[in-house]
Amino acid sequence: MAITAWALAPVMQIMLAIFQFDNENGECTIQEESLTRKFQATIGVFTFLWEYFIPVSWMTCAFVAITLKLRKQGRKLMTAERTSVDHSTVEDNDTLNAPDTSTDTANAAKRLQRVNVTKTLFMVYIIYVICWSPNQIGFLQFNLGGSYDFQGAYHSFSVILAMCNTSINPFIYAMQYKQYRAALKSLLRCQCRSNVVNVIH
Repeated sequence: MAITAWALAPVMQIMLAIFQFDNENGECTIQEESLTRKFQATIGVFTFLWEYFIPVSWMTCAFVAITLKLRKQGRKLMTAERTSVDHSTVEDNDTLNAPDTSTDTANAAKRLQRVNVTKTLFMVYIIYVICWSPNQIGFLQFNLGGSYDFQGAYHSFSVILAMCNTSINPFIYAMQYKQYRAALKSLLRCQCRSNVVNVIH
């Protein structure tokens, strides 16, 4: 499915460029009468569904499923921990045998790791929705016959916001993962040292 999406995306954009835009004096302008209203609306709705609505819907369903699974696993772990405590026996003058804490610690670490990964992916998902919604909604409005200024401030802002989506993700990973921050610091230090050595030589 991912290969299909990557293969169809350039084809769709080329079609839009051919049928909806014209080159006048080195600038892209909208061809007002190039498409019938129904055909333009069909292309616009299909583009909106393929590039925005379907991916967001898939991600939403995935996060709902992940959240439900994490809750279910959390309940199982809590039940297992209570059972291990209840099954501990009293011996030697009512001294309670300590349960095996190594397994509990490992389970807690795994659960924390899963939660951290889910939080990170959820942040990526929210940023994706925030960054792409203005541009996709505005383009859908245009294709459905609404007024939309491609030279206006809103369109420029929506394009810049959409392009920022990719550059924001590394910062999300840096906030969530210590290993990522440590590797980034190490990389920057090595780069700085190499630059200093080059300046000296």
